[in-house]
Amino acid sequence: MRRSVKLLILLGCLVVVCLATWWSKVHFATKPNISPMDEGIEIFSIGDASSVSWTCNGNTITFEISQEEWIYTEDPGYIINHVYKSDLTDQLNSLRARKVIEDPDAPEEYGLDTPLCTVTAGDRVLHFGEEAPVGGLRYASVGDGKVYMVSTSAVYPFTRTVEEMIQLNTTPDLSGTTQIIIQTQEKEIALHCNEDWAWEELDAEDSDTLSTCLKKLRYSTCLAVNPEDLSVYGLDAPTAIYTFIFGEDRFTLFFGESAEGICVMEKDQNRVYLINQASAEFFVKLSQSL
Repeated sequence: MRRSVKLLILLGCLVVVCLATWWSKVHFATKPNISPMDEGIEIFSIGDASSVSWTCNGNTITFEISQEEWIYTEDPGYIINHVYKSDLTDQLNSLRARKVIEDPDAPEEYGLDTPLCTVTAGDRVLHFGEEAPVGGLRYASVGDGKVYMVSTSAVYPFTRTVEEMIQLNTTPDLSGTTQIIIQTQEKEIALHCNEDWAWEELDAEDSDTLSTCLKKLRYSTCLAVNPEDLSVYGLDAPTAIYTFIFGEDRFTLFFGESAEGICVMEKDQNRVYLINQASAEFFVKLSQSL
């Protein structure tokens, strides 16, 4: 009896081993040849291309490159933040693959039929596909018939919007403002600062608050570059228009209401910003109370 049980167990083990051997042969015979590359291999570089563009999440961004300067084609005055530019150039100048699939399956197997992101530099094109099952890697192709595995983080710099990458404009030093002209839909009011740096038309509390807001006026976030519809930000009919006069200079801001909060836009500029909301609320409230 015991001998029969042992034989059955041995027979069962033999069957399992045979099935495992058969499955592994069939399974791996259908898998493409994946070769690891310890040192990595460069698969993409912008080289001497005069422009670079990428489409990611349905948005296309194009920069002209002139003597290492990146010029945004939609707004030549746009300046890209140096940190984000560094991230982009690191990827664009030497993107390295960790693994390569020499004989890949159909592009849809890697998400390359509808790429997450496509980068174009001159005649060179880079596609980012789905994340690979190998930890921390993503499929990519460069049109040579192979599929590469690159670091997942390689695509991240291309997922940012132009608003996120912009080098925020700096506002002038408004602490020396001696006159402010406030315009609303109904009225225009002038405020004057005396020799004691008090605003003559305001009570002491509002005068001090205004002086503090002027010293702290800075852009915090860019909401839009070349907005197509100013009404989204309430800037088609601004809540208030402030013109700050200091010496012979003038600086004008339009105030509007958006879903993100009170926003501003400089005169003759095409960018919408957020500023400190406490200051923004004070400026709007002051324009309505005078």
